[in-house]
Amino acid sequence: MSARTLVAVVSYSRRVTFHDAGAITRACNAQVRDHIAPAWGWRPVPVSFFGDPSMVPAGAWTIAILDDPDQANALGYHADGPDGRPYGRVFTSPTLDAGGSVMRGPDSVSCTLSHEVAEVLGDPEVNRWAQGPDGQLWALELADQVEGDVYDVPVVGTGPVAVSNFLTPAGFDAHPPVGARFDYLGRLGAPFTMTAGGYAIVMRGGRATQVFASAEAEARFAARRVAKAHPAARTARRGVFAAPHVDGGDVPPTAPTGGARRKGSRS
Repeated sequence: MSARTLVAVVSYSRRVTFHDAGAITRACNAQVRDHIAPAWGWRPVPVSFFGDPSMVPAGAWTIAILDDPDQANALGYHADGPDGRPYGRVFTSPTLDAGGSVMRGPDSVSCTLSHEVAEVLGDPEVNRWAQGPDGQLWALELADQVEGDVYDVPVVGTGPVAVSNFLTPAGFDAHPPVGARFDYLGRLGAPFTMTAGGYAIVMRGGRATQVFASAEAEARFAARRVAKAHPAARTARRGVFAAPHVDGGDVPPTAPTGGARRKGSRS
């Protein structure tokens, strides 16, 4: 896998201007620098917009903004390519055609980009699980369990830009410290739980399945095939890992518990 040094955002969209693509990328960069990296004990990784994709440095992890999804109605996903390099896709048309916006509110292109940035950094190889108190394994997805919960990041020259809520390490810890915060906005009351719009991938009996916080969340997922619909996305290959801890390192910290790689079925 290439070094975790830069997330490069490029746009091939005809529906989101370069100005707006740059603005939502700056919001994601600020979120990683000021919120996600401190919460997880990472050194911040720059998230930068490149108007010319040919200028993206070799080794960067690229997230492309496109209009039409390569899976019906998918909002976005992330995966790792044949060379082991993580990448992501964000699709504008399903959001905008459903009445969403580029950068305001939970149904926005900016929230999908924020979701994918957080998760490509949190699980770049798409292979991490955390073990819950009952022994069940939960995919280490930073934004799925709080899907739909958003907050604004101010961007100079643009104003507030909506970004996704995300889980902290305590959200994946079966024995969290007293007083721990399980997600950035403080909506969760315990680890391994979801807010009303959330969903999760869990391993049950050696098989990965999706679970939903509510019937409404399941219906929304079915209608829009958020994130995990792509065959190369999260459930495709996962190793078994213990709950993460904050250690200040470059790589999102998880400690292996052993076990073979398993095949399983906004990603």
